[in-house]
Amino acid sequence: MPRLPLLVPVSLAAVAGVLAGVLAGCAPALSEGESRALTLAERVAIGMADDVTRSRVVVGLPIERLAAEMLTDPRLPDDPGVRPDSFTIDVLDWGGITSWTDPGFIDLRIRADVDAGQGEASGFIPTQTFPAGEATACFRVLIPVAGDDLSAGVSREECVAGAVARTPAGAETFALPPDARERVSALLLSDAPLSEAWTLFDAPVTVDARVIEGRRVIAARGSDVEDCIVLALVDGVVTEIPLTREQRMPGEIGCVADAVRLLD
Repeated sequence: MPRLPLLVPVSLAAVAGVLAGVLAGCAPALSEGESRALTLAERVAIGMADDVTRSRVVVGLPIERLAAEMLTDPRLPDDPGVRPDSFTIDVLDWGGITSWTDPGFIDLRIRADVDAGQGEASGFIPTQTFPAGEATACFRVLIPVAGDDLSAGVSREECVAGAVARTPAGAETFALPPDARERVSALLLSDAPLSEAWTLFDAPVTVDARVIEGRRVIAARGSDVEDCIVLALVDGVVTEIPLTREQRMPGEIGCVADAVRLLD
């Protein structure tokens, strides 16, 4: 798949706007509606990549599984004139496993159909009218392992005419064992290094173990967003950090060791 010279880390908050500006010089002139639809397609690709890599500390994970997860409840922009059925998302190809050496990849084709609409006025910004528009764009998501975390970069690709969508195998369902809290607590109270946290559970349970501001913290998560524990050793006592479902969601705090900061 030919690649355009653009690689964008998904963690940048304003990345969609930057993408649109950079790509404007590489593509034919678009109508306002088409330009808005293209920007929305880019935001969907970036959000999907962020969701499947956030809070992951897993090496050897098949990229096909992440591709399947991308198609499950993708994060869609909540903008005027945008409906849940405004997007058609196809996985075209994938390859590799999560690795420190060779990043895996997922190729996406996203079509966005945007209705005409009107946004609300805000401060000195007057009410804006958005025209209808449609755009199809293709992207490659590169997923390397950086340090102890998965990361992702999204690059815009030229769409290959006639490319057929593929169906990745469904995401595996797995759960924390019933004694997960006991296992984590025992390690936190011991003198063992936190690196042993990754031996507490069978893959692909997600584990995040770190020392944060002098506190030993271990987070562990199954495939369901509700199947999450975050335990910290605070003043010699194992303390569980309470997280709401919303806080556990990708894009929010997530089931990560950093959740210990909620105690501050």
